[in-house]
Order: sequence, then structure tokens, then C-alpha cells
Amino acid sequence: MTKDLDLELVERSPAIPEPRGPAEDLDKLKDKNMALQAEVNRLKKETSVESQKARLLIPYANRVFIFCCIYTTIAFGILLLHGFTAIPFKLETSTLNFIAGSNIASVTGLFATIAGGIFSRK
Repeated sequence: MTKDLDLELVERSPAIPEPRGPAEDLDKLKDKNMALQAEVNRLKKETSVESQKARLLIPYANRVFIFCCIYTTIAFGILLLHGFTAIPFKLETSTLNFIAGSNIASVTGLFATIAGGIFSRK
């Protein structure tokens, strides 16, 4: 048993069905989706390992830099005091060599660390 198809109903039906929800809601959802995607991208950048590592290392890098500056100033002062003959301050040559060498090593190490951080290959 087959029912007869009523052609009049077919001809009266719309050619393109109307959307079930308003188009404004779709636009709002698209905008909200774009905003959420932007937020996700921002959070991904914020929580990347490199940015977290950099954020944690900054205080220690500042302390190392301050230490090297103070150590260099003290070493320079000791070398100046040893160089003036009017001041009775004398150290052994090996001690002066150690102070100057360790000072050069600390400054070179600091520069190598900074250059390695700036120009590191990934």
C-alpha cells in the first residue's frame, strides 16, 4: 500500500528551508568562539615552558650580575691598593694572580651564559 503524493503540498512548500535558529545567535556564537580562541592562544603563550623558565630565572640572573659587579669592584680595589706604594698593602704575586684570574673567569662565564641564552639554537 502506497499513499498518493499530494503535489499541491509539494508546490506550496518553500524551496529553501528556513534556519531553525536566528542568525544573530550564530554571529554571537562565532564572536564568542573567536574571543575564546584568542584567550586560549594567549594562555598557551603565557604558560609555555620557556616563558615560565625565563620568569623563574630573572631574579637569580640579577643576583649573579650584582655579585659579579661587587666582586669585580673589590678585586679592582685590591689590585689598586697593591699598586700604590704609599699604602702599606702588599700581597703575594700568586694571590694577586688568583684574584685577577678568578675575576676574569667570573666575568667571562657571565658573558658566556648571557650569549648562550641569547643566541641558543632550538
